[in-house]
Amino acid sequence: MLDRRQVFMAAGLILFSIADAAYLFSATNGTYEPGGLNDGVWVLATLAVGFAPGWPDRPAGVELPAWALLGIPVLATLASLGLLVY
Repeated sequence: MLDRRQVFMAAGLILFSIADAAYLFSATNGTYEPGGLNDGVWVLATLAVGFAPGWPDRPAGVELPAWALLGIPVLATLASLGLLVY
């Protein structure tokens, strides 16, 4: 049986396929206009794929201390900022 994550992922991929096919046909005929229903389907597909990932009920793997959870992204940001300034 499919769970919620698989249903959202499948629905998103199907919506992307439908929107891409509609864009292909309308662009080929020269009738595509931005901001129409087709663009809305792309947004819905993106939302569906965005809802697909889920968190497990219990955390798995190594638990990091609180300082590492905040320190690693801060150090990466400072390193990239230093590289940008350099």
